Amino acid sequence: MNDHPSSFGPSPVESLPAESVLTPTARCSFCGLGEGEVARLFQGRAGYICDECVEVCLTLLADYRALGLAPPEPKRSWYQRWFGEEETVACSFTPHDQENPQGERLFSGPGIQICEQCVGACAALKYNEGLETGFETEF
Repeated sequence: MNDHPSSFGPSPVESLPAESVLTPTARCSFCGLGEGEVARLFQGRAGYICDECVEVCLTLLADYRALGLAPPEPKRSWYQRWFGEEETVACSFTPHDQENPQGERLFSGPGIQICEQCVGACAALKYNEGLETGFETEF
């Protein structure tokens, strides 16, 4: 028996054309759409948000304000309630401090949150710069 690897046929990597090799794609951390599926992605320190999810957050903010609703309370997981652990829910997009306070409303995705201040910053970038300047703006 021949121990040469070519006796088993071409390896899967060798048989793929160069253009079909997958490259990592930036995706919205909230809806999962990739850079080719949305007009623009905004990059935060822990993930991305697309222009469409920014619009959804802006609509929700307007609805909350119109109805006079208080921000929803972050829910603690069962084990945090059981053991009495405090959950600190913070914006995942930019660090906040006294000079740059976090907004009182947080919008959650799978494992990521964005505050109303950061949503406003994304909206300002979207409307002031237009959609033709590229896919990614870091703030």
